[in-house]
Amino acid sequence: FDVPAIPVYMNVDAAASTDAAAIPGLLVRQAMSPVRWMQTLLNMRADGFDTFIECGPGHTLSGLAKKTLSDVTILRVGDAQTLRETLEAALAGKLSVAEGVASAPAVRQLAGRLGVEAPICEAVAATLAGETTVDQAIAGLLSRPLRPER
Repeated sequence: FDVPAIPVYMNVDAAASTDAAAIPGLLVRQAMSPVRWMQTLLNMRADGFDTFIECGPGHTLSGLAKKTLSDVTILRVGDAQTLRETLEAALAGKLSVAEGVASAPAVRQLAGRLGVEAPICEAVAATLAGETTVDQAIAGLLSRPLRPER
Protein backbone atom coordinates (compact mmCIF):
# COMPACT_ATOMS: atom_id res chain seq x y z
CA PHE A 1 0.00 0.00 0.00
CA ASP A 2 1.10 3.58 -0.67
CA VAL A 3 0.80 6.26 1.97
CA PRO A 4 -2.82 7.48 1.68
CA ALA A 5 -3.37 11.05 0.48
CA ILE A 6 -6.04 11.44 3.16
CA PRO A 7 -6.55 9.53 6.42
CA VAL A 8 -8.33 6.19 6.07
CA TYR A 9 -10.83 5.60 8.87
CA MET A 10 -10.89 1.98 9.90
CA ASN A 11 -14.07 0.58 11.45
CA VAL A 12 -12.06 -1.94 13.47
CA ASP A 13 -10.72 0.78 15.78
CA ALA A 14 -12.74 3.83 14.64
CA ALA A 15 -9.47 5.69 14.07
CA ALA A 16 -7.85 7.43 11.12
CA SER A 17 -4.71 5.87 9.73
CA THR A 18 -2.07 7.22 7.38
CA ASP A 19 0.39 4.39 8.09
CA ALA A 20 0.64 2.44 4.83
CA ALA A 21 2.37 -0.45 6.59
CA ALA A 22 -0.40 -0.79 9.18
CA ILE A 23 -3.40 -0.59 6.84
CA PRO A 24 -3.24 -4.19 5.46
CA GLY A 25 -3.29 -5.63 8.99
CA LEU A 26 -6.11 -3.30 9.97
CA LEU A 27 -8.12 -4.44 6.95
CA VAL A 28 -7.66 -8.08 7.96
CA ARG A 29 -8.77 -7.28 11.53
CA GLN A 30 -11.67 -5.24 10.16
CA ALA A 31 -12.97 -8.22 8.18
CA MET A 32 -13.18 -10.26 11.39
CA SER A 33 -14.29 -7.61 13.90
CA PRO A 34 -17.46 -5.74 14.81
CA VAL A 35 -17.98 -2.48 12.98
CA ARG A 36 -17.55 0.59 15.17
CA TRP A 37 -19.64 2.79 12.87
CA MET A 38 -20.94 5.28 15.45
CA GLN A 39 -17.49 5.91 16.92
CA THR A 40 -16.00 6.19 13.42
CA LEU A 41 -18.56 8.87 12.53
CA LEU A 42 -17.94 10.74 15.78
CA ASN A 43 -14.17 10.65 15.20
CA MET A 44 -14.55 11.90 11.63
CA ARG A 45 -16.75 14.75 12.83
CA ALA A 46 -14.23 15.61 15.56
CA ASP A 47 -11.57 15.71 12.83
CA GLY A 48 -13.59 18.32 10.91
CA PHE A 49 -15.61 16.34 8.40
CA ASP A 50 -19.02 17.95 7.91
CA THR A 51 -20.40 16.25 4.79
CA PHE A 52 -21.02 12.54 4.34
CA ILE A 53 -22.16 10.89 1.09
CA GLU A 54 -23.63 7.39 0.97
CA CYS A 55 -23.18 5.74 -2.43
CA GLY A 56 -25.38 2.91 -3.59
CA PRO A 57 -28.95 1.77 -3.15
CA GLY A 58 -30.68 2.12 0.18
CA HIS A 59 -30.20 4.54 3.02
CA THR A 60 -28.97 2.47 5.95
CA LEU A 61 -25.64 4.24 6.44
CA SER A 62 -27.01 7.74 5.84
CA GLY A 63 -29.84 6.97 8.28
CA LEU A 64 -27.36 5.87 10.94
CA ALA A 65 -25.27 8.97 10.28
CA LYS A 66 -28.33 11.23 10.69
CA LYS A 67 -29.11 9.60 14.03
CA THR A 68 -25.50 9.96 15.20
CA LEU A 69 -24.57 13.41 13.91
CA SER A 70 -26.96 16.35 13.97
CA ASP A 71 -24.68 19.10 12.62
CA VAL A 72 -23.54 17.63 9.29
CA THR A 73 -24.77 17.42 5.71
CA ILE A 74 -25.74 13.90 4.67
CA LEU A 75 -26.33 13.06 1.04
CA ARG A 76 -27.20 9.87 -0.80
CA VAL A 77 -26.24 8.88 -4.32
CA GLY A 78 -28.49 6.05 -5.36
CA ASP A 79 -29.40 6.84 -8.95
CA ALA A 80 -28.52 9.03 -11.91
CA GLN A 81 -30.42 12.06 -10.62
CA THR A 82 -28.87 12.07 -7.15
CA LEU A 83 -25.41 11.46 -8.67
CA ARG A 84 -25.91 14.46 -10.95
CA GLU A 85 -27.08 16.69 -8.11
CA THR A 86 -24.25 15.68 -5.79
CA LEU A 87 -21.51 16.06 -8.42
CA GLU A 88 -22.86 19.42 -9.54
CA ALA A 89 -22.93 20.65 -5.93
CA ALA A 90 -19.36 19.41 -5.38
CA LEU A 91 -18.10 21.01 -8.59
CA ALA A 92 -19.84 24.27 -7.73
CA GLY A 93 -18.05 24.33 -4.38
CA LYS A 94 -21.29 24.03 -2.43
CA LEU A 95 -20.04 20.98 -0.52
CA SER A 96 -16.96 20.33 1.51
CA VAL A 97 -16.34 16.80 0.29
CA ALA A 98 -14.40 14.47 2.57
CA GLU A 99 -14.28 11.55 0.19
CA GLY A 100 -14.00 11.44 -3.57
CA VAL A 101 -12.17 14.63 -4.46
CA ALA A 102 -8.96 13.53 -2.80
CA SER A 103 -9.32 9.78 -3.16
CA ALA A 104 -10.92 9.29 -6.60
CA PRO A 105 -7.73 10.02 -8.58
CA ALA A 106 -5.69 7.70 -6.34
CA VAL A 107 -8.29 4.91 -6.54
CA ARG A 108 -8.50 5.41 -10.31
CA GLN A 109 -4.73 5.04 -10.64
CA LEU A 110 -4.55 2.02 -8.34
CA ALA A 111 -7.46 0.29 -10.10
CA GLY A 112 -5.77 0.83 -13.45
CA ARG A 113 -2.47 -0.51 -12.16
CA LEU A 114 -4.16 -3.62 -10.73
CA GLY A 115 -6.52 -4.15 -13.67
CA VAL A 116 -9.60 -3.74 -11.47
CA GLU A 117 -12.75 -2.22 -12.89
CA ALA A 118 -13.98 0.73 -10.82
CA PRO A 119 -16.49 2.44 -13.12
CA ILE A 120 -18.10 4.75 -10.57
CA CYS A 121 -14.75 5.91 -9.23
CA GLU A 122 -13.51 6.34 -12.80
CA ALA A 123 -16.54 8.49 -13.65
CA VAL A 124 -16.16 10.62 -10.51
CA ALA A 125 -12.42 11.11 -11.09
CA ALA A 126 -12.94 12.01 -14.75
CA THR A 127 -15.69 14.48 -13.88
CA LEU A 128 -13.68 16.13 -11.13
CA ALA A 129 -10.66 16.37 -13.45
CA GLY A 130 -12.78 18.11 -16.11
CA GLU A 131 -12.31 15.23 -18.57
CA THR A 132 -16.05 14.66 -18.89
CA THR A 133 -19.30 16.32 -17.91
CA VAL A 134 -21.68 15.06 -15.26
CA ASP A 135 -24.18 14.07 -17.96
CA GLN A 136 -21.52 12.19 -19.95
CA ALA A 137 -20.34 10.36 -16.83
CA ILE A 138 -23.87 9.30 -15.93
CA ALA A 139 -24.63 8.21 -19.50
CA GLY A 140 -21.46 6.14 -19.54
CA LEU A 141 -22.32 4.44 -16.26
CA LEU A 142 -25.89 3.72 -17.28
CA SER A 143 -24.83 2.30 -20.66
CA ARG A 144 -22.68 -0.41 -19.06
CA PRO A 145 -24.06 -3.93 -19.53
CA LEU A 146 -25.63 -5.49 -16.45
CA ARG A 147 -23.74 -8.40 -14.95
CA PRO A 148 -23.35 -10.09 -11.58
CA GLU A 149 -20.97 -8.64 -9.01
CA ARG A 150 -17.78 -10.61 -8.35
